[in-house]
Amino acid sequence: MKRVLFLLAMCLLTCQLQTINPSVAHAADSDGWESIFDGKTLKGWDGNPKHWSVKDGAITGITTKETPTKGNTFIIWKGGEPGDFELKVTYRIFAGNSGIQYRSFKLPGKNDGWRIGGYQADFESGTRYNGICYGERFRGILSHRGKKSVIDAKGKSKAVETFAEDAAVGKAIKPKGEWNTYHITAKGFHFVQKINGVKTTEFNDDHEGVRRDKGLIALQLHAGPAMKVQFKDIMLKRIKKSARINLNQDGAIQLNGQAITLKDLEKQLPAFGNITLKADTKTPYKYVAAVMNVSKEANVKTVNLVATIKE
Repeated sequence: MKRVLFLLAMCLLTCQLQTINPSVAHAADSDGWESIFDGKTLKGWDGNPKHWSVKDGAITGITTKETPTKGNTFIIWKGGEPGDFELKVTYRIFAGNSGIQYRSFKLPGKNDGWRIGGYQADFESGTRYNGICYGERFRGILSHRGKKSVIDAKGKSKAVETFAEDAAVGKAIKPKGEWNTYHITAKGFHFVQKINGVKTTEFNDDHEGVRRDKGLIALQLHAGPAMKVQFKDIMLKRIKKSARINLNQDGAIQLNGQAITLKDLEKQLPAFGNITLKADTKTPYKYVAAVMNVSKEANVKTVNLVATIKE
């Protein structure tokens, strides 16, 4: 008996694209943006309570002469490790240096758990580093302001284009004590940072084995003189990739042209949005059903199936 796969696809249309943990995020809006800070509490965030609190409806980090931090410290979002995404954060800084960590990681070794490395959208109360991408414990400055850069296979960053003069970009950034909005886009290994709608830097990371395809989001308090920084209106939009699954009559599976086991497919599918499943016309239904079950368990929203298969 033959079954047309399009009928099976209809069963998956009601599945959620991704389960949102209510303890760390509000439901995404129609455009896919979700708030990851409730504006009232630090629910869903983890940082040293000696330094982090909520004031003025914002996540507030403070160090003083009496309560310094030994080394840079961070408050970490506990909602997962986004891969491809857009992130918008409104911030203001009164003194010192800070930044927004993305695709980041907890530093190994003995520490208090609030030490982070990875890509950082940098800003400060001065004017020199606003808008650059800095690699916190992660190769240093990765891309300067006004530059489009490429990080090569050996980890060396080189500017390949000047899209704006440094001073011109700097004029778009409001001074210390005033609110600015960072907009970070990470897609594949291409990164773009903007402040107040003006692109500050852009780069590609070709350093295989070191570059990161997913990671933590965190906010920084810098070691050194007393400082204060605030963050609010923290919005995340996850970018889902497309997947093409090919299935032959022996049950062999390919994901985007690469052979993969059913077990590994189950692990990877949550990173994808729209999925096309193409089955050989002689593929037994049991193989297709197995892949369909994986798709459903991974909370994939839509599966477009193009084949007729045998029972």
